[in-house]
Amino acid sequence: MVLQVGAFLFDPERGGSTAKLTSLTTAAAQDIFGRYDLVASVELGGLPHLLMYERRSGAAQFYVAGLTAPFFTLAGNENLGVGWDAIESFVLANQPYVMCYQRENGRFEFRAIDQKLTLSDALEFHRSHEPGPTAGFTMIRPFVSMNQVAFMGYNSATGAVAMYTVAATVAAPPTKPPLQPLCVWSHTWAKNWTRFVFFAMGGANFFLKTNTGGTGNVNIDRIMDGLAAGTLEVSAHMELHEALDQTLNAALILDDGSPYFVNCKADGSGVIYRIHTDCQGWDKILDVEGPNMPEHLLTLRFGTRHLVLFC
Repeated sequence: MVLQVGAFLFDPERGGSTAKLTSLTTAAAQDIFGRYDLVASVELGGLPHLLMYERRSGAAQFYVAGLTAPFFTLAGNENLGVGWDAIESFVLANQPYVMCYQRENGRFEFRAIDQKLTLSDALEFHRSHEPGPTAGFTMIRPFVSMNQVAFMGYNSATGAVAMYTVAATVAAPPTKPPLQPLCVWSHTWAKNWTRFVFFAMGGANFFLKTNTGGTGNVNIDRIMDGLAAGTLEVSAHMELHEALDQTLNAALILDDGSPYFVNCKADGSGVIYRIHTDCQGWDKILDVEGPNMPEHLLTLRFGTRHLVLFC
């Protein structure tokens, strides 16, 4: 159960000024968002929004985010159905979508979000056999590769990993999204990878991940431009302070594309890092002290400034 929400404003180093982190608000989670289990960020109408989801009831609320009080304003109510384990969002052909996932049966649902913050009927997707069976994923993450929407799923218990493209179809039933997911790569990694941070640099996609088995390991991998070629390890056994003590992390991408990330431990203490352009390490930029026991860590970009949210 989330007890507190903490919001911080990050201003990166620019024009000779030093990087700065400012606390905006710390408040009881119930007072800001009510009850929720999952949270996703989505840009709607050019503004960052949060989608808060409560698993037992299926209730979902859209909040528009801002940099001045009250910081989060309720903008819409919907229902996504009960029992989802993960929620993500993406944009295809200027249309925002929400992607919901259920781990036990491997079921995905895709819904379009219209300008009034109402949802379309769902397009369902799952695979029960190779390539790319969808049950058991502990991580799902959409990304854009070569101007295509794609997503990755990984199962930390088995090491199974797969990538799928999402393409627009010629036609669809009037109330459902015109989308077609397709598995393009399926593989097996080591078990126990977690805390993925996806970022893009120089037109290529990368991700940082941490292995919690044994003595631990922190890697950066590249997603190949031809997704059927899979991924390529760029750097392994990287030095990340207290890597096995971290519980959450999130990408923080500047307006010029420079990749940063923020992580935190169970007590809410964390660090903002800037990733080196050769992907062989990072520089510590700032410490951050968030609320105790956060369950989610997100970043929202407002031009050159970023809101870092512990919730």
